[in-house]
Amino acid sequence: MHSLEGKSALVTGGTSGIGLAVAKNFVDSGARVIVTGRREGGDGLAREIGAQFLRCDASVETEVAACLQQAEQL
Repeated sequence: MHSLEGKSALVTGGTSGIGLAVAKNFVDSGARVIVTGRREGGDGLAREIGAQFLRCDASVETEVAACLQQAEQL
C-alpha cells in the first residue's frame, strides 16, 4: 500500500475482523486512524495498533452523528 502520511481514516467495525485488519494497514501506511465499534474495551485494541477509539453503534444514527463530531475534534 502507498503512503497515507498526513491522511486520516475512520474505520467502523474496527475492533475485529476485516475492520481491524484495515485499520492496521492504514496505521502501517502512516494514516492517523480512528477505530469505531460497539465493543467495550475497544480503546485497548486501538492503542495496540496505534489508533484511537470511539465507541459507536453504526446502526444508530444519533451515535454516528456524535461519533463524527468527536472524530473531527481529535
